[in-house]
Amino acid sequence: LQAGDVDGKPADKSKQDAAKDSGGAAASGEAEPGLAMQLTAAGKVTVPADGRSVAVTLAEKSTRAVFGLETVPKLYPFVYNRVAIKNPYAFPLLPGPVELFRGRSFLGNAQLKLRSPGEPFTLSLGVNDQVQVNRWVKKEQLEGAGTFGSTKKLQHHYTIQVGNWTNQPQTVHVLENIPVSQVHDIVVSLGDGATTPTRWNKVDGIMSWDLKVPARAKKVLTVSYTIALPKDYIVSGY
Repeated sequence: LQAGDVDGKPADKSKQDAAKDSGGAAASGEAEPGLAMQLTAAGKVTVPADGRSVAVTLAEKSTRAVFGLETVPKLYPFVYNRVAIKNPYAFPLLPGPVELFRGRSFLGNAQLKLRSPGEPFTLSLGVNDQVQVNRWVKKEQLEGAGTFGSTKKLQHHYTIQVGNWTNQPQTVHVLENIPVSQVHDIVVSLGDGATTPTRWNKVDGIMSWDLKVPARAKKVLTVSYTIALPKDYIVSGY
Protein backbone atom coordinates (compact mmCIF):
# COMPACT_ATOMS: atom_id res chain seq x y z
CA LEU A 1 0.00 0.00 0.00
CA GLN A 2 1.19 3.48 -0.84
CA ALA A 3 0.17 6.71 0.83
CA GLY A 4 -3.09 7.82 -0.71
CA ASP A 5 -4.16 4.32 -1.81
CA VAL A 6 -6.23 3.38 1.26
CA ASP A 7 -9.54 4.41 -0.31
CA GLY A 8 -8.73 2.62 -3.57
CA LYS A 9 -7.71 5.80 -5.41
CA PRO A 10 -4.24 6.06 -6.93
CA ALA A 11 -1.71 8.19 -5.12
CA ASP A 12 -0.90 11.61 -6.37
CA LYS A 13 1.69 11.44 -9.16
CA SER A 14 3.86 14.02 -7.45
CA LYS A 15 4.04 11.73 -4.38
CA GLN A 16 5.02 8.80 -6.59
CA ASP A 17 7.77 10.88 -8.21
CA ALA A 18 8.95 11.99 -4.78
CA ALA A 19 9.09 8.38 -3.62
CA LYS A 20 11.28 7.51 -6.61
CA ASP A 21 13.60 10.47 -5.99
CA SER A 22 13.97 9.52 -2.32
CA GLY A 23 14.85 5.90 -3.07
CA GLY A 24 11.38 4.46 -2.39
CA ALA A 25 9.62 1.69 -4.31
CA ALA A 26 8.65 2.39 -7.90
CA ALA A 27 4.95 3.00 -8.51
CA SER A 28 4.87 0.26 -11.13
CA GLY A 29 4.61 -2.41 -8.43
CA GLU A 30 7.92 -4.05 -9.42
CA ALA A 31 10.47 -4.91 -6.77
CA GLU A 32 13.66 -2.89 -6.58
CA PRO A 33 16.37 -5.16 -5.12
CA GLY A 34 17.33 -4.15 -1.60
CA LEU A 35 14.66 -1.48 -1.32
CA ALA A 36 10.96 -2.40 -1.18
CA MET A 37 8.07 -4.13 -2.89
CA GLN A 38 4.66 -2.62 -3.46
CA LEU A 39 1.69 -4.96 -2.95
CA THR A 40 -1.85 -4.07 -3.94
CA ALA A 41 -4.80 -4.73 -1.64
CA ALA A 42 -7.70 -6.67 -3.16
CA GLY A 43 -10.26 -3.99 -2.30
CA LYS A 44 -10.99 -0.77 -0.50
CA VAL A 45 -10.15 -0.50 3.20
CA THR A 46 -11.67 1.89 5.71
CA VAL A 47 -9.26 3.15 8.36
CA PRO A 48 -11.04 4.94 11.25
CA ALA A 49 -9.43 8.11 12.57
CA ASP A 50 -9.05 6.82 16.12
CA GLY A 51 -5.53 5.36 16.13
CA ARG A 52 -6.61 1.72 15.78
CA SER A 53 -4.59 -0.65 13.61
CA VAL A 54 -6.38 -2.19 10.63
CA ALA A 55 -5.36 -5.55 9.16
CA VAL A 56 -5.29 -5.63 5.37
CA THR A 57 -5.01 -8.89 3.40
CA LEU A 58 -2.38 -8.47 0.71
CA ALA A 59 -1.85 -12.09 -0.34
CA GLU A 60 -3.08 -15.62 0.41
CA LYS A 61 -1.48 -18.87 -0.59
CA SER A 62 -1.66 -22.56 0.33
CA THR A 63 1.60 -24.45 0.65
CA ARG A 64 2.85 -27.89 1.63
CA ALA A 65 3.66 -28.33 5.30
CA VAL A 66 5.42 -31.11 7.19
CA PHE A 67 4.19 -31.70 10.74
CA GLY A 68 6.31 -33.28 13.46
CA LEU A 69 7.21 -33.41 17.15
CA GLU A 70 10.26 -31.75 18.69
CA THR A 71 11.75 -31.43 22.16
CA VAL A 72 14.76 -29.75 23.78
CA PRO A 73 14.51 -31.31 27.27
CA LYS A 74 17.68 -29.61 28.50
CA LEU A 75 15.78 -26.31 28.26
CA TYR A 76 12.07 -27.21 28.48
CA PRO A 77 10.45 -30.45 29.73
CA PHE A 78 7.86 -30.52 26.95
CA VAL A 79 7.30 -32.01 23.51
CA TYR A 80 6.07 -29.48 20.96
CA ASN A 81 4.06 -29.86 17.79
CA ARG A 82 5.93 -28.15 14.98
CA VAL A 83 5.36 -27.43 11.31
CA ALA A 84 8.09 -27.03 8.69
CA ILE A 85 7.23 -24.93 5.65
CA LYS A 86 8.87 -22.78 2.98
CA ASN A 87 8.03 -19.20 2.14
CA PRO A 88 5.74 -19.75 -0.89
CA TYR A 89 5.77 -16.15 -2.08
CA ALA A 90 8.02 -14.38 -4.58
CA PHE A 91 8.70 -11.72 -1.95
CA PRO A 92 10.26 -11.91 1.54
CA LEU A 93 8.18 -12.42 4.66
CA LEU A 94 9.05 -9.55 6.98
CA PRO A 95 9.88 -10.01 10.67
CA GLY A 96 6.93 -9.70 12.99
CA PRO A 97 4.23 -11.46 15.03
CA VAL A 98 2.38 -14.49 13.67
CA GLU A 99 -0.97 -15.81 14.90
CA LEU A 100 -1.23 -19.60 14.72
CA PHE A 101 -4.46 -21.54 14.22
CA ARG A 102 -5.32 -25.20 13.74
CA GLY A 103 -8.64 -25.18 11.98
CA ARG A 104 -10.61 -22.58 13.93
CA SER A 105 -8.70 -23.17 17.17
CA PHE A 106 -6.25 -20.45 18.15
CA LEU A 107 -2.94 -21.98 19.26
CA GLY A 108 -0.94 -18.91 20.17
CA ASN A 109 1.50 -16.31 18.88
CA ALA A 110 4.98 -16.65 17.46
CA GLN A 111 7.66 -14.34 16.09
CA LEU A 112 8.72 -14.69 12.48
CA LYS A 113 12.22 -13.73 11.35
CA LEU A 114 12.94 -12.34 7.90
CA ARG A 115 12.41 -15.18 5.41
CA SER A 116 13.49 -14.99 1.78
CA PRO A 117 11.38 -16.47 -1.05
CA GLY A 118 11.56 -20.26 -0.84
CA GLU A 119 13.44 -20.24 2.48
CA PRO A 120 12.45 -23.07 4.86
CA PHE A 121 11.53 -22.39 8.47
CA THR A 122 9.65 -23.99 11.36
CA LEU A 123 6.93 -22.77 13.70
CA SER A 124 5.78 -24.22 16.99
CA LEU A 125 2.12 -25.25 17.26
CA GLY A 126 2.10 -25.61 21.03
CA VAL A 127 2.70 -28.41 23.53
CA ASN A 128 1.61 -31.98 22.77
CA ASP A 129 0.32 -33.27 26.11
CA GLN A 130 0.07 -36.88 24.89
CA VAL A 131 3.80 -37.18 24.26
CA GLN A 132 5.98 -36.45 27.29
CA VAL A 133 9.69 -36.13 27.97
CA ASN A 134 11.88 -36.42 31.07
CA ARG A 135 15.62 -35.78 31.44
CA TRP A 136 17.74 -36.99 34.38
CA VAL A 137 21.27 -36.17 35.39
CA LYS A 138 23.08 -39.46 36.01
CA LYS A 139 26.62 -38.20 36.42
CA GLU A 140 28.48 -34.89 36.47
CA GLN A 141 31.84 -35.82 37.91
CA LEU A 142 35.49 -34.75 37.85
CA GLU A 143 38.04 -37.55 37.59
CA GLY A 144 41.57 -36.59 38.63
CA ALA A 145 44.65 -37.28 36.55
CA GLY A 146 46.18 -39.60 39.13
CA THR A 147 49.81 -39.71 40.15
CA PHE A 148 51.34 -40.14 36.69
CA GLY A 149 48.56 -38.86 34.43
CA SER A 150 48.71 -35.58 32.53
CA THR A 151 44.98 -35.01 31.99
CA LYS A 152 41.87 -34.98 34.09
CA LYS A 153 38.35 -35.68 32.85
CA LEU A 154 34.91 -34.23 33.35
CA GLN A 155 32.32 -36.98 32.92
CA HIS A 156 28.76 -36.04 31.93
CA HIS A 157 25.99 -38.61 31.66
CA TYR A 158 22.25 -37.92 31.12
CA THR A 159 19.19 -40.01 30.35
CA ILE A 160 16.28 -38.77 28.23
CA GLN A 161 12.98 -40.67 28.23
CA VAL A 162 10.15 -40.00 25.79
CA GLY A 163 6.71 -41.47 26.47
CA ASN A 164 4.13 -41.77 23.70
CA TRP A 165 0.59 -42.09 25.09
CA THR A 166 -1.18 -41.82 21.74
CA ASN A 167 -2.57 -44.80 19.82
CA GLN A 168 -0.12 -44.29 16.95
CA PRO A 169 3.68 -44.61 16.66
CA GLN A 170 5.39 -41.22 16.85
CA THR A 171 8.77 -39.93 15.73
CA VAL A 172 10.15 -37.28 18.08
CA HIS A 173 13.01 -34.98 17.08
CA VAL A 174 15.18 -34.69 20.22
CA LEU A 175 17.82 -31.94 20.48
CA GLU A 176 20.71 -31.65 22.93
CA ASN A 177 23.96 -29.70 22.89
CA ILE A 178 27.41 -30.57 24.20
CA PRO A 179 30.43 -28.26 24.66
CA VAL A 180 32.68 -27.38 21.75
CA SER A 181 36.37 -26.92 22.52
CA GLN A 182 38.01 -23.73 21.29
CA VAL A 183 41.53 -24.65 22.41
CA HIS A 184 43.84 -27.48 21.42
CA ASP A 185 44.47 -28.63 25.02
CA ILE A 186 40.81 -29.50 25.69
CA VAL A 187 39.18 -32.44 23.92
CA VAL A 188 35.44 -33.23 23.96
CA SER A 189 34.34 -36.74 22.96
CA LEU A 190 31.29 -38.98 23.29
CA GLY A 191 31.31 -41.10 26.41
CA ASP A 192 30.74 -44.81 26.84
CA GLY A 193 27.16 -45.92 26.34
CA ALA A 194 26.11 -42.77 24.45
CA THR A 195 23.26 -43.22 21.99
CA THR A 196 24.65 -42.41 18.54
CA PRO A 197 22.99 -39.21 17.31
CA THR A 198 21.15 -39.11 14.00
CA ARG A 199 22.93 -35.82 13.31
CA TRP A 200 25.82 -34.07 15.07
CA ASN A 201 26.92 -30.59 14.10
CA LYS A 202 30.41 -30.46 15.56
CA VAL A 203 30.75 -26.75 14.86
CA ASP A 204 28.03 -25.70 17.31
CA GLY A 205 27.78 -28.94 19.33
CA ILE A 206 24.11 -29.58 18.49
CA MET A 207 23.15 -33.26 18.41
CA SER A 208 19.76 -34.61 17.38
CA TRP A 209 17.96 -37.95 17.35
CA ASP A 210 14.88 -39.01 15.40
CA LEU A 211 13.47 -41.19 18.15
CA LYS A 212 10.77 -43.62 16.98
CA VAL A 213 8.43 -44.38 19.88
CA PRO A 214 5.73 -47.08 19.54
CA ALA A 215 2.16 -46.38 20.57
CA ARG A 216 1.63 -46.28 24.35
CA ALA A 217 5.30 -46.99 25.04
CA LYS A 218 8.52 -45.32 26.17
CA LYS A 219 11.93 -44.96 24.58
CA VAL A 220 15.17 -43.96 26.32
CA LEU A 221 18.34 -42.44 24.92
CA THR A 222 21.63 -41.68 26.64
CA VAL A 223 23.66 -38.50 26.31
CA SER A 224 27.22 -39.04 27.48
CA TYR A 225 30.37 -37.04 26.84
CA THR A 226 33.83 -36.54 28.33
CA ILE A 227 35.88 -33.36 28.52
CA ALA A 228 39.63 -34.10 28.81
CA LEU A 229 41.87 -31.24 29.92
CA PRO A 230 45.35 -30.73 31.37
CA LYS A 231 45.57 -31.53 35.06
CA ASP A 232 46.82 -28.04 35.96
CA TYR A 233 43.62 -26.43 34.64
CA ILE A 234 41.40 -25.14 37.45
CA VAL A 235 37.82 -26.46 37.36
CA SER A 236 34.99 -25.21 39.58
CA GLY A 237 31.50 -26.54 40.21
CA TYR A 238 32.40 -30.24 40.51
